[in-house]
Amino acid sequence: MLQLIGKGRSATPGESWVAVESVPDAVHRDLEEMMHDYRTQSQIDWASVDNDLIRGMDLFKQSFSRLHPELDPSALDALEWKFSWDWR
Repeated sequence: MLQLIGKGRSATPGESWVAVESVPDAVHRDLEEMMHDYRTQSQIDWASVDNDLIRGMDLFKQSFSRLHPELDPSALDALEWKFSWDWR
């Protein structure tokens, strides 16, 4: 996930599929599924967090970690970084 999002390599988050082209097919499919889930989970109800980005980031991270408990904290941090960037 870190490679895909660019955490630690890039000044801004994104989706660099070239960075993960050498991963096994099963891992690539998992990443595609997670990014599909990211797009769904990142559409939060901003009124529920009083339009506060920090609270929105917390809500997103909690929700995504429940959906994908297999992710380690660094992967969740990368997704949270992307979320915060996408909503600025």
